Amino acid sequence: MKRLYKKKESTSKYQGLICPKIEKKLNDIRLEAAVFRPNFSGGPKVSIEGPGRSFIMDMQKGSCTCRKWDLTGLPCPHALVSIHENGDRVEDNVSVYYKVETFKNVYSHFINSTNHEDRWPDVMNGGEESRQESTGVECIQDGVVVQVTDVDVAYLVTIDS
Repeated sequence: MKRLYKKKESTSKYQGLICPKIEKKLNDIRLEAAVFRPNFSGGPKVSIEGPGRSFIMDMQKGSCTCRKWDLTGLPCPHALVSIHENGDRVEDNVSVYYKVETFKNVYSHFINSTNHEDRWPDVMNGGEESRQESTGVECIQDGVVVQVTDVDVAYLVTIDS
């Protein structure tokens, strides 16, 4: 209950579209992206060249051959290069789970206070003495009676007409 209240209060201070910790991660990814260069082919896919390897970005699907974007929901360094070269905003390419609006929605509800446990009403104890004997369930289907008892044993009895 206290955690929900504290989180709700802290979210009101957030400025921007993305949560602060995710912003820090994106800044780290931006530093990694400095060594990559895009090679545009005119289509939706972009080849990103880097030290020792190249990656293929598909901007329409929001995926990269390194699979980091697919797994985390955050653009990988290769994706950031392509996003910046296209003039797009990084915030538009981050998963909805990292947006401040989603965070606010998660912590927007509240939990009502309750009395201490010793103030709760008495309830009947469960256990063997309070269980009632089960007589079983019968089902008649196509002239056959199926009876299932407490121990889940089925008995088949045919009905003579």
